[in-house]
Amino acid sequence: MLGLGSSIVRPVTNILANFVNATIQGTNGFVFDGTGDFLEVADHPELSFADPENGQVDSEFSYAVWIKRDSVGSGVKDCLMSKCPVSASTAEFEYRIFFINNDLYVDTHSGTQSNYKRHIYNNGSTADWQHWVITHNGSPADGVTIYLNGSDVGTLTTGTGGAGGDMSDFEQTFKIGRMADTDYDFDGRMMEAVLWKKELGPAEVAYLYAGGTAARDPNFSAGAYYSNNTVVAWWPMTSATTGHKDNSGTAFPSSFAADATKEGNVDLDTSNDGPF
Repeated sequence: MLGLGSSIVRPVTNILANFVNATIQGTNGFVFDGTGDFLEVADHPELSFADPENGQVDSEFSYAVWIKRDSVGSGVKDCLMSKCPVSASTAEFEYRIFFINNDLYVDTHSGTQSNYKRHIYNNGSTADWQHWVITHNGSPADGVTIYLNGSDVGTLTTGTGGAGGDMSDFEQTFKIGRMADTDYDFDGRMMEAVLWKKELGPAEVAYLYAGGTAARDPNFSAGAYYSNNTVVAWWPMTSATTGHKDNSGTAFPSSFAADATKEGNVDLDTSNDGPF
């Protein structure tokens, strides 16, 4: 479903129900086998957050997803999402969120793979279902906050490669479950991935986590959540036919449908082992 243009913003309302669970919700997610399985969305300017707004270096964004990794520990590399080239030999990176071992890395790049600002949450990943939310307030130096299961994880380790940090839009595709390097292909299950062009607040993250009991619909303002008018895309991954499609609503500001293409064997998991 397409939005009505980038100038349309749905007003915030406080008269809706306190809790709005997603109508597209299941007990399964998409399964990724770690070898060539990923979702890919064609490039669009709304998938880039490199343009300055309101005096910030970059634009705000947030990304949320439920995951269950098949393998954790030493030597395991899994990418959650990225806007990077197909080949690492092409040095046009913008942003990427990935695991090495049990550590979560968030990189924003300035032009090349080697120029980046890095935020790391150490030793947080397990083989259980987890709800991760990564927010960015536009500042490469200290703008990343990581939430795990509804709570801010606290102080992050940081690092810089080259000049890094200020993002540039090189018109690369957006990928879920893959970076540029094939050895970062995600191995496990995912569901309820959402991308916003806004930094979510702590109360909004807790609302979306819902105590781990439900998926909250990002298209509706309810409770402490009021960023429904900044949703770029929502990929539920709970239906074999529509889970990879952009299920964001008709009254949000995105001007395009961020439908993903299934690559490899990625498809609906039938093990009935979802988080809800």
